[in-house]
Amino acid sequence: MKKTDDFPPDLIDADEALDLVVDGVLIGNDGLRKLTKKILKTQKKLRHAVDDEGWAAYLRLEALVNERASAQMDVLVRWALTHGSRSRR
Repeated sequence: MKKTDDFPPDLIDADEALDLVVDGVLIGNDGLRKLTKKILKTQKKLRHAVDDEGWAAYLRLEALVNERASAQMDVLVRWALTHGSRSRR
């Protein structure tokens, strides 16, 4: 794993670059891959259990939940990188 001092300061403020770093770390995680498969399986079951209006409502909710989780991840990663850089000086 990279030390926080290895990240240039401009990376911490660059949304797209930071997202690529986070994605690169998470994509290889077996636990997250298994969880994703469970989510997809459950979504498929739900899709068959609800009508189009219910499915559309679920998709809107899911988009909002994902947007919040992404924003939370960005805040935490930026905090961790900034805090890690300061604490090692």
